[in-house]
Amino acid sequence: IVALGPMVIRPESMGRRSQFWGAILLFVLLMANSILIGGRSIILLTVVFLLAYFAIRRERGGGTFRIPRATKYFVMFSGLMAVVYILFVFTERAGHTGNGISASSYVGGMLEFLGAEPRAWISGLDETWPLLGKLIVLCVLVAAYLCHSAFTFGSILENDATDPLIMFGFVKQLSAKLGIMQAPDLNWFLAGRFPSLPGELYHDGGLWFLVFGAIVLGSITGIANLLIRNKNPTLMTTGLVAAVYATLFLSPLLLSADIMSFPFILLEFVLFSLFIDYRIRSRQAPVSS
Repeated sequence: IVALGPMVIRPESMGRRSQFWGAILLFVLLMANSILIGGRSIILLTVVFLLAYFAIRRERGGGTFRIPRATKYFVMFSGLMAVVYILFVFTERAGHTGNGISASSYVGGMLEFLGAEPRAWISGLDETWPLLGKLIVLCVLVAAYLCHSAFTFGSILENDATDPLIMFGFVKQLSAKLGIMQAPDLNWFLAGRFPSLPGELYHDGGLWFLVFGAIVLGSITGIANLLIRNKNPTLMTTGLVAAVYATLFLSPLLLSADIMSFPFILLEFVLFSLFIDYRIRSRQAPVSS
């Protein structure tokens, strides 16, 4: 994700061959990471940071850019393969639920878990049309997965139960593993669903905390806009601004810091910045006779 930045923010600084092979290498690393952890969140983060980098380019006065035809076709192919992989993960989870259930049954149960009400036509669709039906119901699940934060927020508004604080849940868990704090209680009434950033703010502090959080995020975004307009922003500055934009883009779904890979992406920006600074200093240092 760090290496993706220059390819989007300043593609004119790279040759067409570098863009093409860079896109291939980044896609291979992305899918290797996803397959290694068996998840899909890193694909979502990559797409969001891609949008964040493009927003940085536009904020700095850059316009749209032409992608070489070969690179464009490969990006389209990569997106298709990512979607196929996501559908494959859902299929495998259905096959390993209990003694194995149909895709329709799995999707129906997941839709209810996410807070949606499945229509009758979903039931048995993959039995009527084995291949096409499975594809349709899994696409419905993917769409619901990306939209269910709205259902969760609605349930939060309707529920008056006292729950533990849920914001920065993964950061708290990570801190507990490092011995910085005690393990947090994250067993709230909608555990396992995405609450959206407004939902988390409302859940933890009510309406006024939601308003306060909106003002804070808006102010941070304004500061990020000013920072990135600097003539020569550092890699650290670019990473922080991209993280702010990514948080903004992900806010309808969840808080970015609650995605497992997000804190480590920030750490990578820090490490790469320190490494580059070290390399520059070592080159500029006088050579002793």
